[in-house]
Amino acid sequence: MRDVNKYMREYMKKYSLERKLKVHEILGNKCNKCGSTKNLEVDHKNRKEKILTLGKRWHQKWSTSLEEIRKCQLLCQECHIEKSVTERGQKIARGTHGTLSSYRYCKCDI
Repeated sequence: MRDVNKYMREYMKKYSLERKLKVHEILGNKCNKCGSTKNLEVDHKNRKEKILTLGKRWHQKWSTSLEEIRKCQLLCQECHIEKSVTERGQKIARGTHGTLSSYRYCKCDI
């Protein structure tokens, strides 16, 4: 039984990676905002249209994935965070003063 579980874990890991790479290829293999090819993440252009979280569901039916992919773009992790924070009406704490969360980034003497 352990061999079957190990086989299935490896199989699903490989399958998920192949699916992820295919989705990245469809979406252009680079950040839609800055052009980076590192730390790419799937982002819904309009989060109100989001039905599925693709990054956690690579194993779902391909036709269902394609419908969701049409609503998406690739962003590097940094651009994705910036877009998500801005969409929520918040501001990025890194490099700013006066917010509680900025204290973890601030290295000044104040």
